[in-house]
Amino acid sequence: MAKVRPLTELEGTVLGVVWSHEPCTPYQVRSVFAESLSPYWSGSAGAIYPLLARLEDAGLVRSTA
Repeated sequence: MAKVRPLTELEGTVLGVVWSHEPCTPYQVRSVFAESLSPYWSGSAGAIYPLLARLEDAGLVRSTA
């Protein structure tokens, strides 16, 4: 059985955004971060797109073309 690592705060936050706005695109996730009043989360493309790919690899989100 493979060891599962805990989610980072950013991963958990992105999952929450995806689940509350589903279906959505990475761009929409970035928009939610950009509109947030919180200074703690940057919604940079360099962070969001690879993070969503990792979440998909882990089976936590699914994408369609």
